[in-house]
Parts: sequence; C-alpha cells; structure tokens
Amino acid sequence: MTVVKVVRRHLKLGYRLLALEHFENGARIDISFETPEGRRRMNEVKSAKNLNEVHFNQAALYWSPHWDEVAVSNGEKDVILTEDQIRRVQHRAEITRQLLISRPDLAASTFTPNEAVCGTCVNYQCPFVINRSAVELSNGGLKT
Repeated sequence: MTVVKVVRRHLKLGYRLLALEHFENGARIDISFETPEGRRRMNEVKSAKNLNEVHFNQAALYWSPHWDEVAVSNGEKDVILTEDQIRRVQHRAEITRQLLISRPDLAASTFTPNEAVCGTCVNYQCPFVINRSAVELSNGGLKT
C-alpha cells in the first residue's frame, strides 16, 4: 500500500514512473522515476511512519552514477539524500568491506551499537545484546 501512495504522490507532482521493484547492480530498487526536470530518481520505500538512519544508509548503498537523486519515501513524505550523505555511507561501507577482507578476525569481534538495529539484532556474541534495553546512542557514544 505504501508503494501505491508514493507512486500516486509523485505522479500528481508530474513525475514519470520508470519502473517498480527492479534489480540493478545487485540491489532491488523499489521505484524509479523521472522528475519533471528530467532527472532520474531512485526511491527506497519504507512502510515505517518514521524514517531513520538505517533507511537512509540502505538507500545510499543502492546509489550508482546514473541516478541523479536518491530518496527514501514512506506514505507521507520523501527525504532526498545529499551527495555528502551518499558519499559518507559508501565510504564507510568500503572501509567495512576492506576490514572484512583483510581482518575477518577483527571484524568478527568489532561491534558498533546502533539504536535503530540493536533491538532486533540476532548476533548473540555482541556484548550489547545482553543489555539491549540499555543501548542508547547519544552524540556518537554509548550510554547505558
């Protein structure tokens, strides 16, 4: 239902629907549009009422050079990611990928708590899982 709302909202604004749920570069793109100005927009659609960092990171990882815009949308709004957001997420992903390749032992024991995912994480070796309800990110640091 959320996809229908997003498509309807964009069509009313003059966007042209290019594709629904298609695969590209190993990623499943929810919706792609052409803006009224002729720009290509990729939309990652979420049913969540509140969009969060994990949603933005996922969309940023799907970016490729032929997209002019990357947006995360729900039934109510669209958040367009900045080039800087996309660059930072992709840089972090590359550092993580290199760590996984070069030092899998270190990667397996390195944990960074994130309030958006700690509550649903199934990595029971993570020291933060024991105290899930106390995990809170504040100013980039862990508070318990």
